[in-house]
Amino acid sequence: TKSMRYLRGLGENKRSLFASENQQASENQQSKPVVNTKPDKESDEKVREVQDILDLLSLSGTAYQHVCQYRCREALQVLQQLPLHQQRTAWVLHLQGRVYLESGDFLSAQRCLEHMHREDPGRMPGLALLSTVYWQLKKEVDLANLAQRAMDWDFESPYAHCVAGNCFSLQKDHETSLVFFKRSLQLDPNF
Repeated sequence: TKSMRYLRGLGENKRSLFASENQQASENQQSKPVVNTKPDKESDEKVREVQDILDLLSLSGTAYQHVCQYRCREALQVLQQLPLHQQRTAWVLHLQGRVYLESGDFLSAQRCLEHMHREDPGRMPGLALLSTVYWQLKKEVDLANLAQRAMDWDFESPYAHCVAGNCFSLQKDHETSLVFFKRSLQLDPNF
């Protein structure tokens, strides 16, 4: 068995296979490091912090997976399990708004996406969703204002062009809206 441990690399020392057992036992006792078996508060706190982060990432990933699979009810249930301070972030509000939009609950989607816009005004994918909500609710003034802000914020963004396209579509200017939608696809073919 000594030779097998040595060959497998389980032995810590690279000494002769033929050393006496007493010699090996005394060497092992001398070379073992002293380990503090008493846990301290600082290490427990770090373990808890890491576990909290892992739990947060797990919940966020599960919610995002549900959203991508159009499982709206499950996504909302998971998002509501997040800590309250995380539920107020732009990313979570964006996901909630998307879920409500895909569920047809346009007023809840508007509430979430407007809150997201206040938290992070430059979150362009959320603005495209908000413009769709305004289009569905026939809010011309709000949509025109949003289109102007989006184009001012980032003229080269496909999302800004989508917002402008929705604005012109609601105003029944379909030719101009198609120009903006085509431009958004030119800027990002995967849009």
